[in-house]
Amino acid sequence: MRSDHARVAPEITGGSEREHVHRIGARLHAAREVGRRRRLRAKLPPMVVGLTGIVVGISGSSMVYDSALRLTFMEVTLVGLAVFVLCVLPTERRTITAVSLVTLAVHVLGASTTLLFGVLRAEFDPHVRVAASDWWSCVPATLVANRAACSTHMIRLASALAQLCAWACGSALLVVSLTRFAHGRPRIDALFLALGCNCVVFAVGHMASFLSVASLGGVAEYPTPPYALVGHAITLCAGVFSLHPAWRASVVGWLASRGEAGSSAIAISSLMGAGSTEDVLVRSRALLRAVSADQLRASDFATNVIPADVEARTRPARAGEIDAFVSHSWQADPNARWNALVEWCDDFKRQHGRWPLLWVDRFCIVTCDVSMCVACLPVFVSSCNTLLVLFDETFLSRLWCIVELWCFLAMGGDPAHVVVRDTRAMCAAEVEPAQRFSRLRMADDCAERDVGPREDAAGWAAAQPTAEAAARAPRVSLWPPSPSSVTCLAAGEHELLPLEQLIDCFNVRSAMCSVHRDRDRLLDLVETYPGGLSRFHVEVQAMLRRCIRAAPVRALIARPFIGTPALTHRALIVGVAAP
Repeated sequence: MRSDHARVAPEITGGSEREHVHRIGARLHAAREVGRRRRLRAKLPPMVVGLTGIVVGISGSSMVYDSALRLTFMEVTLVGLAVFVLCVLPTERRTITAVSLVTLAVHVLGASTTLLFGVLRAEFDPHVRVAASDWWSCVPATLVANRAACSTHMIRLASALAQLCAWACGSALLVVSLTRFAHGRPRIDALFLALGCNCVVFAVGHMASFLSVASLGGVAEYPTPPYALVGHAITLCAGVFSLHPAWRASVVGWLASRGEAGSSAIAISSLMGAGSTEDVLVRSRALLRAVSADQLRASDFATNVIPADVEARTRPARAGEIDAFVSHSWQADPNARWNALVEWCDDFKRQHGRWPLLWVDRFCIVTCDVSMCVACLPVFVSSCNTLLVLFDETFLSRLWCIVELWCFLAMGGDPAHVVVRDTRAMCAAEVEPAQRFSRLRMADDCAERDVGPREDAAGWAAAQPTAEAAARAPRVSLWPPSPSSVTCLAAGEHELLPLEQLIDCFNVRSAMCSVHRDRDRLLDLVETYPGGLSRFHVEVQAMLRRCIRAAPVRALIARPFIGTPALTHRALIVGVAAP
């Protein structure tokens, strides 16, 4: 029997709602301002150095005719581009596109210059005394007469051809990244790959050419002075640095670590995107919805199909009236998740005399626009009074779950209101999936399953094969193959490995999303965190360890199910400091 939403929903006065919205807006404003200042402090050094190198390099290359100086200015341009890309964040798509176009133009210019002044030897430097025809004059007679000159020409030709190939490949890579990749992170990776390879080929080619020609006695004919080797070495270092993501992340993290207070502010600001704080707040309030717990069914968690009556079972919600934001992994055991949610809702009803109002992703996300969902996430989580985590071995392998947990704390959520239900005890029971549901509907307020006809029998019958398949299917998790997450001690007893061991296995780079473009989008955001993926990974690990060590643990004895033994179900009331 469907309940009345007006009766179930908690009473929120207009004043308290305005106060809650004002608090969220103030935090978003502060995050925006602090994030902007912190980003500017981190981006300013590479931006100034990079822009200076680009402007000086391009201007100098077009104004001088001396081969040695032109070569030096080309290296300054390449190094300047590599340094400038360090200040570009994955979320700044327009900036990434502009830098990619400038880099593509530099590659085309470099390929043209190499073709004209290297391969075709169209050299106008007055100090060069070798005609263009000498490039092709290494016939046997000439080779015998002037072996050193021919060897010099061939070495320089090989170096020019290698550079021409590198310029062409880099240009092709940039074109592909601009046309194929929609997210910033793959484009930035393509930028660094193109620049790094060209820096390495450019520096190694000229250094090898210089040393080879010098060893053949052709120094007088080679226009590059010995001090140019210093420029080649710097270009080589810049290329090697560009090809190592870990080194780049270390430098960016060092730049961003000047003042730690704004770490969360930067990430919250990045979550909101380019829109103003007011726009994000208005849009989030318009999209905020909730579902009463008594509207939920076991079949809602047993399949990947969104129920057809989702809109009828949800309603618009106001900030501060949603009792819990439910964070869970859809890769987890559906039976265990449902039983844990039922038990928490029963506890809530016994305490407050009503069913809780919940935010569940499947019911409350009304748009498929990932960017909009990400921008609204800070408002969604901070509009809820509690973060309910249905934890199992797959939770830390889902990127959405990690971002939700972090976002709740970063937005100033009360640490005492983070509740983690360890559902692995439910998975440990070796019973049939159909027997492990405490009840089929949340509204059936009883401890055991009913055996008579049910209102949603047709829906349950359709969902049951999928539920059984999901329970038997291998789940993506961060657990190592051995030991397993559950160790059998004796018949009917199971020992769960400590959560600390699961946290030790956590790595944000291994976290996945059901939709690949969601993962790209979220990783773009995580990389805007000071220090990028590496630092985010370390800080989330530290946060979770503090959760486990600081939180008191209370055991909850699950009510016995029909055909199953009583299961020990654990809950952690988690208290941590917001990062």
